[in-house]
Amino acid sequence: MINEHDIKDFPNSPYADSVPLYNLKNNSYFKFPDGKTIYHFIKPDGMYSICYDLYGELFHFAVFSEVIEVKDYND
Repeated sequence: MINEHDIKDFPNSPYADSVPLYNLKNNSYFKFPDGKTIYHFIKPDGMYSICYDLYGELFHFAVFSEVIEVKDYND
């Protein structure tokens, strides 16, 4: 059976650079491995997080969701 650790080992996997959302610093930006939308991570809030998209819509993603940090994004 293949699990998330095996998937990260495949070359060119979109999950190779992903980390759990709770590993990001507060007020950082991220996207999901299979998406192009950038989100603003405000802070964790228990099991969920407080995040906004670039249009200001509020999202509550699970803090254990695998994401890719966007380091070179400026408001």
